[in-house]
Amino acid sequence: MPKVAKSSADTPVMRQWAEQKALHPDAVLFFRLGDFYEMFFDDAVVTAQALDLALTSRDKNKENPIPMCGVPHHAAKGYIGRMIEQGYKVAICDQVEDPKMARGVVKRAITQVVTPGVVVDVDQLDARQNNFLVAVVPQGKRAKRWGIAALDLSTAELRVTEVEGAAVVDELARLEPQQIVHLPIAADAVAPLREAVDAAWEEVSGELLPSDKAVRELVADKAGAELSTLGVEERSFALRAACLALRYAERTQPGRGVPSCRLVYYEPSEHLQLDEPTLRNLEVFLSAMERKREGSLLSVIDETATAMGARLLRKLLAMPLLDVAAIRRRQDAVELLAGEPELRQRLREALRRIYDLERLTSRTVLQVVTPRELARLGTSLVRLPDLYALLEQARAKTLSRELPELLAWPDDLLEDVSSRLASQLADDPPPHTREGGIFRRGASAELDKLIDLCEGGQASILNMESELRERTGISSLKVRYNKVFGYFIEVTKSNVGSVPADFQRKQTLVNAERYVTAELAEYEAKVLGAQERREGLEQQLFEALRAEIAEQAARLTACAERVAMLDVLAGLAEVAQNFDYTRPEVDDEDLIEIAEGRHPVVERAMPVGQFVPNDVRIDRGQRMLILTGPNMSGKSTIMRQVALITLLAQVGSFVPARRARVGVADRIFTRVGASDNLARGESTFMVEMRETSGILRSATARSLLVLDEIGRGTATYDGISIAWAVAEHLHDRVRARTLFATHYHELCQLTEVKPGARNFSVAVQEWQGRVVFLRKLTPGGSSRSYGIEVARLAGLPRKVLDRARLVLSALEGGVEVPDLPLRGRVVEPSRDQLTLFGAPAPEPVGEGMRQIERELRSLDVNRLTPIEALNLLSTLVSRLDDGDLDDGSA
Repeated sequence: MPKVAKSSADTPVMRQWAEQKALHPDAVLFFRLGDFYEMFFDDAVVTAQALDLALTSRDKNKENPIPMCGVPHHAAKGYIGRMIEQGYKVAICDQVEDPKMARGVVKRAITQVVTPGVVVDVDQLDARQNNFLVAVVPQGKRAKRWGIAALDLSTAELRVTEVEGAAVVDELARLEPQQIVHLPIAADAVAPLREAVDAAWEEVSGELLPSDKAVRELVADKAGAELSTLGVEERSFALRAACLALRYAERTQPGRGVPSCRLVYYEPSEHLQLDEPTLRNLEVFLSAMERKREGSLLSVIDETATAMGARLLRKLLAMPLLDVAAIRRRQDAVELLAGEPELRQRLREALRRIYDLERLTSRTVLQVVTPRELARLGTSLVRLPDLYALLEQARAKTLSRELPELLAWPDDLLEDVSSRLASQLADDPPPHTREGGIFRRGASAELDKLIDLCEGGQASILNMESELRERTGISSLKVRYNKVFGYFIEVTKSNVGSVPADFQRKQTLVNAERYVTAELAEYEAKVLGAQERREGLEQQLFEALRAEIAEQAARLTACAERVAMLDVLAGLAEVAQNFDYTRPEVDDEDLIEIAEGRHPVVERAMPVGQFVPNDVRIDRGQRMLILTGPNMSGKSTIMRQVALITLLAQVGSFVPARRARVGVADRIFTRVGASDNLARGESTFMVEMRETSGILRSATARSLLVLDEIGRGTATYDGISIAWAVAEHLHDRVRARTLFATHYHELCQLTEVKPGARNFSVAVQEWQGRVVFLRKLTPGGSSRSYGIEVARLAGLPRKVLDRARLVLSALEGGVEVPDLPLRGRVVEPSRDQLTLFGAPAPEPVGEGMRQIERELRSLDVNRLTPIEALNLLSTLVSRLDDGDLDDGSA
């Protein structure tokens, strides 16, 4: 708490501010004063800078003025959202009693603490993504194992798991949390994670984690079930993480607490695992360059119509299935919807009219739902019978008279809940309870009487204005109202002489006088009293209705899950139909066979029909495909599309191919590109080797590996040696299905000694001195990389390109180039050094050829005439044709 002088801060209000600030010293305190939220001291300085507000001061004329700034209370949500986006924590201190009833200083208390991971206001949330608060708890100082809990308070969802030490970064990357909390004792173990995971990190008090018994009791209470039925009874670190997340969230909701959550324990190994580099390299959720949703896999397959469907699709992409039967159940549903375009469109139209049931339910339970939001919950439920009827029509058309399991709708359509809301709430209720007009006529007889009284009293006051004008003859006379004086009669100065004697002067203005009468005071008491009673009763009735609906949270949540899954399946069917995707055959075999496969993201960025599809087959006989070819030829695109097609197939989606068969993969690994990690002091090559090491340790025979240019970050021979050894290890020991792209053409010789390796290259064609990329995968290796041609396409100056060609000639053929001491330096190892791949030694050069070389070197080309040059060339050709060379060198 800041030290302040009595002259500037020793007042009842400022003492109250200091008490509340002490409860959350690490948060910016939004302190309600009248119609504003005010910030003081350092909070004011920070907020003014973050929100670009004017920084002023309290008690400016005193010795120690207090820095302050403020925002209107009705606009506070937007300002708080901007603070959260910048990583600040905000504590909201509200007036908790009616100022009219207060004796002395109005009572104030912190009603909510908003942090990046604990946000329930829909205006501050991304509707299409979960807002996770994650708690991490390591096992011991070495963190051999981690408990992870991800809580989304806005949807009342709690996911918990335990992972081995090295996998914690991958799991956090999959969750994409907004905030991560940990205990002080975990600070050392957490330090490396802070650098690897982009989130708001916070070290919290150890008091938040009670004894193991209390941990179990709290988690069971919030989950609403026995721990044994949830599969977490023996997962002590996952339980501690869950407790830490729940206790932290509880502290942010004073007086309300945290509602019951859907606790789900999952094992990462039960799903296709995607580590952090793979999610990044395959651009599953974000594009690699700009780190935005646009340009990602998610962006091109997301045709969902609801927010909860969008969130579920992201979850399914992060956790693809391993169970073939479960994959086929999803495929069955997508296939039916893809084959029924009229049904699909009608379903999607109905889905678009359904609001976010998950978040509306959570806000209802948290007691922060508004009248308008509760009405939206009701109108959404009204749409459920429409969905049910459409699915019943589809069922009637099927030969078996049965729908795929995931499209079968339960009997509970919550018609009682929707009917209750429709009978109580007005057609267009206000966004806030303070505005009135929440309930429709007939919802409450007592409320109807008060409404009549208010409306009748206001009409009487309007009639009174007309009567007073007629009685006084003052046409400009007005009956007005404000919060300070209530109702009054206003007369301009020029008409004061016409004012009757029973008018009692209330206030004098520059250009007018204000009066009251006994009759007006009587009406005022009646109208204002009724209005106040009406507002109080509406608030009471709304709170009762909100609590009544909150009791149906379990039913509402189950309904939301059904709607979300239907939305996802319809969206995947829409993608399949619109972009010519096909149903892949998924099984447990080792085979991946793709006919005319396409990259789902790249093809969408190109004009229709221009993307070149490719065939790929990986099986036990050819489990390692070595891809060579020029830069820019499309090797990386082909490899990534194989990985993405596999991923989509295991999600249950159709895939961009004419035909596909996919044997389930347990993991997908990628080693594609790299950059320096300066924060850790790691070079590009070190990052590459670290990721490669992880793949060699973790990959299995069921994995799919995409490796691009292993070893390129170091010297040529070192790089070739490492790439060769890695490829051998993967072929002989791991035996994973592997796509291995390289510019080291020496690796093509692997196929001579490794039976499971095959060479493929991406075709190019040389035409008129230029290189044309055909983008087609063909059997056999490539002997050239055409790097200089790619450099030409990139716009390098002609002089640089010409010089590069000379240097290339020197390196490849041992040709001497003026001012270039590189002859044979790379391609001619010393006689004492064995060549890595046993390249044949060059044939001996005869004395005859040496004689010709000496003659050519002795020439002065600057003095040679054209005729002399032609004659010399003719003589040399004749000598070659006649065999006039010594030692058989010709």
